[in-house]
This record gives sequence, C-alpha cells and structure tokens, in this order.
Amino acid sequence: MIIPLVLSLVGIIAIIAEFFIPSAGLIGLGGMGAIIVSIVMVFRESGSLYGFIFLFANLVIVPTIIIAYWKHFPRSFMGRRLILSPGPPGGNRDSAGEQPSLEAGVEGRALTFLRPAGTGVFGDKRVSVLTDGEFLDKDCPIRIIRIEGNRVFVEAAGPEENTNMHKEQQT
Repeated sequence: MIIPLVLSLVGIIAIIAEFFIPSAGLIGLGGMGAIIVSIVMVFRESGSLYGFIFLFANLVIVPTIIIAYWKHFPRSFMGRRLILSPGPPGGNRDSAGEQPSLEAGVEGRALTFLRPAGTGVFGDKRVSVLTDGEFLDKDCPIRIIRIEGNRVFVEAAGPEENTNMHKEQQT
C-alpha cells in the first residue's frame, strides 16, 4: 500500500513541476499517469472498497493541493521572481502610445534635428514628432499642426521659419 501513496505523491509533484519546467505537458502527463497507476494498483492489491476510497481521496486531494499551490505561488520566493508585478498606478502613458494632452497650435522647440522625425519638447513633455518632409534644426521653435493617432506632426514656428537645416544649393 506504500507504493501507490508514493506514486500519488510523485504524480502531484510532477504536475506542480510542470508549471516551472517547459516540457510541452510531458511532465504533467507523467504525473497524471503516476496517479492513475497508483489508483489501479490499489484496486488490484486491496480490492474495490479501498480502491474507490483511494480514487475519491485522489479526486479531492490532488485538485485541492494544486489549487492551493497555484494560489500561494505568486507570493512564494520563486513566484515573486517569475511573475511580473503590476505596473505603477496610472501606468506609463507615453509608452502606450498616448500623447500627453497635446493639440494643434501648441508651440515648443525641437530637442533634436528633425529629419523629418525627431523629438520635440512642449512645456516639460518630450514627444516624438514628425514633419511633413522638411528638415528642421535642433532647438528650432516648432508648432503642432495636427495629430494622427499617436503621431504628432509639426512645422517650424517663429519669424525666420527655420526650415531646411541643409538648404539645397540651387545653381
């Protein structure tokens, strides 16, 4: 009677190990097989009464242990290292592609050369911006002309209209 108990325990451990070891389900299937073999062994060695008792005990104990472990796992030493924690409240909106409260007409300056893409600063917000094809100098004043989804289009602003950082020399 000790071998079926050991096989059931090995089966439970194998099913739990399946959570950590990528084996395409082979370890879990082996664990289920060990549990089934242990139940069959009890039926053969001890008869129907003990076989059904062992079967129902396994039907209750195995899922209970797996569910309890699954609920405890995120708080365990290994679980804290394997499972990502939720991000900060409110999240990081800029990384999700949302632009922080910008609209057409807002002025700022080019933080980098815009060839035609680059980075602009509007107030204290750094934003990835695009022009309609023209090149703009670094630190050039810029104005938002339109926003399409998460793309912010700008143009040169200011009296000199500082466009074309490398003007084509026409001869």
